[in-house]
Amino acid sequence: MSKNPKALFLKRFEDKHTIKRIYGQSFYELNSSAILYFRFSKAHKNQFFFGVESDDLLKHKENNLFILFICEFDDQIIVIPIEDFLDMVEGTKPISNQWKVLISKQDNVYMLRISGKGKYDITKNLNQFDFRPKEFRTATLPTIGEFTPIGKKRDKKEQREEIQNTQQLEDRLAMSSSDSKHPIIFEKIVSEAFEKLGFKVKHIGGPGNTDVLVESPIRGIIDCKSTAGDSLTHINFARLKRHKRENDASFLLVISVNFDRAVVKDAEMEECTLMPVEVLREVLFLSRNYTLSPFEIEHLFKKAGLITLADIECLKAKEKDYRKYINSILRVIKILDFRPRDLKEIKGRLDYESEQKEQIEIKEEELKEILNLLLSPILSIVEKSNGTFSLRYSYLQTVEKLKNVIKELLSPNN
Repeated sequence: MSKNPKALFLKRFEDKHTIKRIYGQSFYELNSSAILYFRFSKAHKNQFFFGVESDDLLKHKENNLFILFICEFDDQIIVIPIEDFLDMVEGTKPISNQWKVLISKQDNVYMLRISGKGKYDITKNLNQFDFRPKEFRTATLPTIGEFTPIGKKRDKKEQREEIQNTQQLEDRLAMSSSDSKHPIIFEKIVSEAFEKLGFKVKHIGGPGNTDVLVESPIRGIIDCKSTAGDSLTHINFARLKRHKRENDASFLLVISVNFDRAVVKDAEMEECTLMPVEVLREVLFLSRNYTLSPFEIEHLFKKAGLITLADIECLKAKEKDYRKYINSILRVIKILDFRPRDLKEIKGRLDYESEQKEQIEIKEEELKEILNLLLSPILSIVEKSNGTFSLRYSYLQTVEKLKNVIKELLSPNN
């Protein structure tokens, strides 16, 4: 297998997406809806140096383009949308047709410095592979972090606070779980994580109380055990079961770094669920791209004993099916035009495309579901007449219509 980090990245994405090289070795098209511009640098004492070609970049400034700064390895990629990068370099001039960019890494914090201007905190842009147009990206996607002009210095307290504020939820979860001196921080971050997963929670904490009460849509209690060790070696099950009864909870969940084998066996007998932080982090990662319903996670809390990564494979499968379905919707939109076509002809065109491009076949039932979705009053993208279907808008207008619908739904005035 090639060890080229760009090749490794593309290979992973080719399993789920259509990728083709546009020109050179740096520009690639993803699903005909995004352009990926790759830049690569090896590490030089935790620093990475890049040149961004201004002419090439500005050719695509109106497109849905992303710059992928590969910091030596394929699991260390900073993703910057073109609109954010142009804001960063505003007021500067390219040198020899290049913007000079320096990315530095310290204590898992990434800073991007623009030559002649200053630096930006880009920690939250690490491995953010949401390449949809700006209007469609998830609300959890970060905006560019705080700008520090050249010459401004910060004391150590400010630096610590900055790291805490810019770390992703998943990273804060991992760090706080091993901080046994400040258990309340771990409890609050676990509460935040479950709110992100759609639960209504109440952080209680304190001596003799449950740490986190899950109020709805499923009632349960969560005990958060931060530990400086590799695994938790003791749990007071009698106390936790009392909390469960007092709060009329349907499940009892303990979250920690990991659990000793003896604790796992006791949990199985006591019908208590144990969740390692690693599993919760993976669920949060999944929920970024495929919003999980609390009811899709409910089965995890019914397991007596240890939840493992194998227990969330079903969630990964749902996320994969969701991506396939979204891709199918886009394929149907692209195959349609203003000419009325019956279901058989549309299916035939899709089958031909599947054969030519080696794509997965869209079954007839799935095609009917997609057409009904596009016919719905809120979208009204497709028109049906005498058993035939046609687009009401051009493809570009269709994309704009989808953007406007989402924008209206998310409008704070609604």
